[in-house]
Amino acid sequence: MSGASTETLTGLMPQALVEEVFSGPVAIPYPAKSDRQRWGGVDAADADSVLATARRCLSEPWPVLRAQDYARFDSDGNRTVYEAVYFERRTRVIAYTLAACLTDDQAWVVEAVDGIWMILEETTWTVPAHAWQVRHRNGGLPSEDDLDLDLFCAETGGMLAWVSHLLGDALDEVSPLVRERIRAQLRHRVIEPFLARRDWHWLRSPVNNWNPWIHSNVLFSALLVDLEPATRQQVVNRTVAGLDQFIDDTPDDGGCDEGASYWSRAGGSLSDCLWLLHDLSGGRLDGFGLAQVAGTARYLPTAHIGGPYVVNFADGPGKLEDRSTAYPLLRLGRHTGQPDVVRHAVAINDANAAEPMVGRITSIGRVLGVLLDLTETTDGYPYVADGHYPITEVCTARERAGTSDGLYLAIKGGHNRESHNHNDVGNFVVAVDGRPLIIDIGVGTYTRKTFSDQRYTIFTMQSAYHNVPMINSGQQLPGKEYAAKDWAADIQPESVTVSMDLADAYPGELGLTSLRRETRMDRPADNAGSISLTDSWELTAEPESLVWHLIANEL
Repeated sequence: MSGASTETLTGLMPQALVEEVFSGPVAIPYPAKSDRQRWGGVDAADADSVLATARRCLSEPWPVLRAQDYARFDSDGNRTVYEAVYFERRTRVIAYTLAACLTDDQAWVVEAVDGIWMILEETTWTVPAHAWQVRHRNGGLPSEDDLDLDLFCAETGGMLAWVSHLLGDALDEVSPLVRERIRAQLRHRVIEPFLARRDWHWLRSPVNNWNPWIHSNVLFSALLVDLEPATRQQVVNRTVAGLDQFIDDTPDDGGCDEGASYWSRAGGSLSDCLWLLHDLSGGRLDGFGLAQVAGTARYLPTAHIGGPYVVNFADGPGKLEDRSTAYPLLRLGRHTGQPDVVRHAVAINDANAAEPMVGRITSIGRVLGVLLDLTETTDGYPYVADGHYPITEVCTARERAGTSDGLYLAIKGGHNRESHNHNDVGNFVVAVDGRPLIIDIGVGTYTRKTFSDQRYTIFTMQSAYHNVPMINSGQQLPGKEYAAKDWAADIQPESVTVSMDLADAYPGELGLTSLRRETRMDRPADNAGSISLTDSWELTAEPESLVWHLIANEL
C-alpha cells in the first residue's frame, strides 16, 4: 500500500524524478507477441473469447466510413451510424492483434495491418459529436488540419501505441513503414496538439471523465512508442499537472457524480494513468498514495446492486458488463490496500466471463491486464454494506452485508449541474434481492440534442421522469443553484437514515419554502428489513397540485 501523504500528483512525481526516469530508453514490462512464454500462459477460455471475436470479424468485409454518415451529426443530429463503423474498425484491429499474440500466427498480423492502414488514412480520428472545428465553420465534414483531441482521437492513438508495442517486429515483416507511420501519426494527431494547447475544455474546471480518459491515452501514445526522452518527459509532466486538476475537482469522499458506469472512464482512467507510470518507472512514480485515490476505489463496490446491476444516477446505464473494467479497479485495490476492492474487481471479471473480451469501445491495455495480470480468485462480489459520500451527497445501504439478498437503497442529493446531469435532486433507487425495483430509467441514445442547450427538453433528463415530486405542476430546473441543502446521513448497524431539503431544486415561483425528504432503511438483525420514505412540505399558498412519481420495474 502506498503511504505517501502528499496532496498532489505533482508532489508525488516531481519533474526532476520524471526526467531521471525517462532520461533514456524505458523498459516496457508488458509482453510483446514474441514473448511466447507469457502469451502461452493465458487462460484458455479467455483466449477463446478473443479468438471468437477475431474469427467473427474475419468473416465480414472491412466496414466503410462514409462522408454522408459523418455529416449526419450536422444535418440531423445522428451520431450512431458513423460511430458504429468507426468503433468496429478499432475492435477488429484489437481482436486481430491479440489473436496474433495468442497464436503466434503472422496471418493475424497481416489482417491487423489492413485495419491499421485504414485508420492511419482516416481524415480525422475525432468523432462527429466532438468535432469542434467542424461545428465552428458549419462545414459538416472534417479537415485533416482540424486536430481536435477528443476522447476517441486519444483512444485511437493509445490503441495504436499498444498495437505497435505488442506486434513490434512482426509489423516490420509486413513493412517497416507501418510502425513509422504509426509513430508519425501519433505525433501529429495526439502528441503535438496535446503539447501545443492548454485551453482544451477537458482541462477547465469542473472536469469530468474526459480529463483522465484522454490523459491515459496520451500517456500510452507517448510512452509505448519510441519517442525522444524530452518529449516523453514533457508529456508526463503535463499529464500529471492535468490529472491534478481532475483530482482537485474530485470530492475528498471519492464520489463520482457521473454514476457507476461512467466511473470506468473517470476513476478507472485515473487508475490507467497511475498504473502505467508506476510500472514503467519500476514503482518510483507512484501516485496511488492520495486520499482521493483510495476513496475513488471504494465508489464502485458501494454502487453495486447485484449481478450486473449498478446505481445509474446521471447518464450511465444500469448494468456494468465490461469485463475490462476489472483491471483498473484491481490495480486501485492492490495499491491502496483494500481487499474488498480487489475482490470486487475479480468478481466483475468472473461474472462477465460469457461477455466478449473485446467489445465496442475496448481499451486494449485493460484487456491485457485481465489476460496477463489478473491472477486473483474469489467466490463472488463482496457486497459491501454501506457507502456514504457526504460531499457528492450520495448514500447507499444494503440490508445485509455479504449478499445481494434483501433490500438495497441508493439516494442522492447534490445539484443540477453535475457531470452528465439529470434534474434529479432527491432521486432514489430500491432493489430487492439484487434486482432493481424502484428505478432510474437512465438515458436514451445520444444525439446532437443530448449535449446541447436542448438537453432538458429530453424527457429522460427531466425531474418528472425520476422518483421526485412535482409541485404545482412544476419540475426541477438545471443549474448548480438548484440543489439539495441540509444533507444528513446517519448510518447505524440496524438502520440508515438520509435526509435533505429539496425545495431549492425547484423554481421559486412554485412557493416552496421547504420540502424535506427522509429515507430510512431498517435492517434489524433478527427480522426482515424495510424501507420508508417520508416527505413533508411547506408552501406559501394552498397547492394546486402535488404529484409523487415512482418508476417501478417488474420483478
